Amino acid sequence: MTKNQQDANIAREITLLRETLILIEESQRDGDVLRTVELAEAIEDRGEAIMWSAVANARQVPNKTWAEIGGRLRITRQAAQQRFSDLPAITSA
Repeated sequence: MTKNQQDANIAREITLLRETLILIEESQRDGDVLRTVELAEAIEDRGEAIMWSAVANARQVPNKTWAEIGGRLRITRQAAQQRFSDLPAITSA
């Protein structure tokens, strides 16, 4: 996957995240607590997708290390490397 594709994925997930937040407001207003729970999970999933794309992008920047990424996530270098060990390769095309 290219960096442009990763950036497009992030943009798409942010749009979906905004839409989901609006739906949560509506479900709260309607008193639909189970719908709120469902939508909260969708937000968690979208956040995770954004995280993976962001880390993949960071790994393509020269001199950005697992230690720096881990520091931003408030975890160790080893924990960051292990958590994101399945990152797909990003091509420069």
